[in-house]
Amino acid sequence: MNTAIHWAQDCLLFGAVAVVVVGAWWLWGARAPLTQSARPVRSAQSPQPVHPAQPFRSVRSAGGGAAPAPWMWRGRRLLPLLWALYVPGLLIFTLLPLPRDPARACASIIHWDNYVPFGSLVAVAQQFQDGQTLRAVLYGLSIGLNVLLFMPLGALGEASRPGDGAHGASGARRLWVWAGLGCALSCLIEFAQWTGLFGVVPCTYRVVDIDDVITNTLGTYLGAWLLPRLVRRSWFMRG
Repeated sequence: MNTAIHWAQDCLLFGAVAVVVVGAWWLWGARAPLTQSARPVRSAQSPQPVHPAQPFRSVRSAGGGAAPAPWMWRGRRLLPLLWALYVPGLLIFTLLPLPRDPARACASIIHWDNYVPFGSLVAVAQQFQDGQTLRAVLYGLSIGLNVLLFMPLGALGEASRPGDGAHGASGARRLWVWAGLGCALSCLIEFAQWTGLFGVVPCTYRVVDIDDVITNTLGTYLGAWLLPRLVRRSWFMRG
């Protein structure tokens, strides 16, 4: 029940933050069309229209290939907005809410920290065996949400990368770079939870779980892996 209440509080807080961020984006003049078609440019020396050179679009590799040139995607101007929504959302859903009465909360907390890889999956299976179906389903749902929570990190990171796809690390190598960054960020979040948000709360106020690091890393990898496959579809590319 407490978990459901915390989720509801996080969703309400994120909704409020999203309204503020989107409102600020709107007021700052982001209402211009998100896509602009390339128009012919006439040369002073020639009456014939001269079209801009087409940039290199993509390079395939054994790891799935690089995404097309990021600045050629539809909705590229939305990337700052998406980052501005994602970063606060990530912090809200991983670190908040803080206990209203830290001393009382710390005295009543029963820690279920897990330092054994895939121990949460074993716990879900055990709950099913014990007939605690609802609890097992909610626990399994939280594991899946950990994957989904970090997928935008890999996708937005891949979408924001500089370059035109012709230079830089190969697609496979870049996937592991994003996965490593996701793992490092997840470890930092778990450390913040373990230290009570670096001392703000005098105890470990949330469950510390090594499986969170594993699922978050997997989510980051999947986000970066899926993005090139999505943007190669015609709708995601400018005509």
